[in-house]
Order: sequence, then structure tokens, then C-alpha cells
Amino acid sequence: MKKPILLAASFMVFSFSLSSFAAGSIAPGPYFNIHLGYSKPKKGSTTVSPSGTNPTNGYTLNSEQGRRFAWGSGVGYNYRASPSVNMGLEFNFDSLGGVNQTITPGDTSDYSSWSSKSELYAFDFFFTASYQKEKFGGYVKAGYSKQYLGSSDESGADSPYNEYNQQVVSGWLNWVPTAAVGLSYNFYEHIAIYTEYKHSFGKQAAEAVINGKGIEVDSISLGLSYSY
Repeated sequence: MKKPILLAASFMVFSFSLSSFAAGSIAPGPYFNIHLGYSKPKKGSTTVSPSGTNPTNGYTLNSEQGRRFAWGSGVGYNYRASPSVNMGLEFNFDSLGGVNQTITPGDTSDYSSWSSKSELYAFDFFFTASYQKEKFGGYVKAGYSKQYLGSSDESGADSPYNEYNQQVVSGWLNWVPTAAVGLSYNFYEHIAIYTEYKHSFGKQAAEAVINGKGIEVDSISLGLSYSY
């Protein structure tokens, strides 16, 4: 699925939210949220030249999208900057679906291919701003995500692949700029429903894990928020 299609799908979700619930901001003060949705890490392929313990002819790392289901939760605090505007901070934990990776050696006569099914997680830190009119409104978020790629299932490949690949295809990745936009509706006192589109400005998955960079990810979610 191309990014324009994902953006269109996000717009359709937002439109559904508007027609069914209107839209609204979370009330001032501390809040907690949970959300479910769809995530799309950017797939790709990267060829690595021979060096160190790498096989004589290098190798190619290919990354594909695995599990698409995403979920997460977060905590935050909103400050009433004006009668219609809230400013705040938010911290999230997200499970962003799966990344399936395959390493193919340059010389297949000496080494076999190696594969890994990994889970991608992210810890987000956001500055937030929202506009509300009675129960209705919208919000934007801007900040950074710290991603973690954890291997859950591995197969194939003998030394030196095994030792080297453990360092390449799993573990902490660099911080990446991340932004989000959403709509919400306070349908019952301290409880709001919201829908959100989020984008992390990273690299395609294969290039990201080889260089320790963050992965580019698009996600759409629907959630509930409770304000204290």
C-alpha cells in the first residue's frame, strides 16, 4: 500500500469519526489512553559489502512487513492555554506490528540464507496542541520515537552469520522524529474517543537496522482516553 492510499484511508477514518461522533479534545489535566489500529513499517532491501566477519561476498538484507495489527497506550497532561486551546506533553508505548527479514549471502555455496520474524516497538515523547469547541475538536503532536526491534523467531545460517546478525537485526534503534494528527469526542464526562494518524520519519527497514537508524512507520489507530 502506497503512502497516498494510507493517507486516504486515514482521512476516511477521520470522516467516519466526524459523522458518527463529531470530534473533541481531551479535557485539561492528566489523562491515560489506549488504542488499537493498523501499522505499516516501510519495507526495503540493502546490500552490504564484505567486511570483518561478514561472508567473503557480503550479503543482502531484505525486509518485509509482517503482522499489521498495532496497539498501545499512553499518559499525558493537558494545560488550558486559552478557552479553546490546550497545550501538553504525552508519553506513549506502541507495538507497531512485525518486520520479517531475510539475509542472503553473496556466496550461497558457503553460507545459507538466514531469516527473522521480528516485532517493532516504540516509545514516543510528544509535545501536543489541541483546539476544542465544547465537546468537539482536533489535535496535533510532534516529538520523537525510540524504537526497539525484537527478534521472535529465527531460522537458518551458520557462523559467522549467526553472531553478526544478532547485532544487526534486533535491538535498540536511533531516535526518529515523529508527528501525529487526530480528532476526538468527549462523549461522557471524563471519557473521550479519538482517531489518529501517526508518521515516524525514519528509513526503510533494511537500511535502518543495518545502520542502527529508526524505521519509517505509518499507523492509524482508534482509541479511548480517560482524563482525571
